[in-house]
Amino acid sequence: MKQINERFSELVNAESAELKARVRELQEATASYREANDNSRQFTALIRKYFDVEELDAPMLNELVRKIEVHEREIADDERVQKIDIYYNFVGILNNSQHTFGDRRWRDSRSPAYPPMPVYTGKTAAN
Repeated sequence: MKQINERFSELVNAESAELKARVRELQEATASYREANDNSRQFTALIRKYFDVEELDAPMLNELVRKIEVHEREIADDERVQKIDIYYNFVGILNNSQHTFGDRRWRDSRSPAYPPMPVYTGKTAAN
């Protein structure tokens, strides 16, 4: 009988430890959800505040954007591209989107339709 009580006690203690760990996980998940929800509400309030704005100024930009990362320019498919990550306040990068800008002028300047620009040799009409 003593062995049965000890075994039962071990099972109860093991299950209790598992349940306590699960409760901690759920509490952390709930806190994370609440923080994300609060951040989402704050960002939505900012967007509503500036919804009808026609021109972006520095104070608005500072209130909406936490940071902007501009990556090195690369050449892809014969076009110069540059990746720019915009981290918005409260929500970070939206939908994991990253902005990529191509420089068509560079590509077009390399096409046969556009001859290369003349190279400055150091002499001017004034020389």
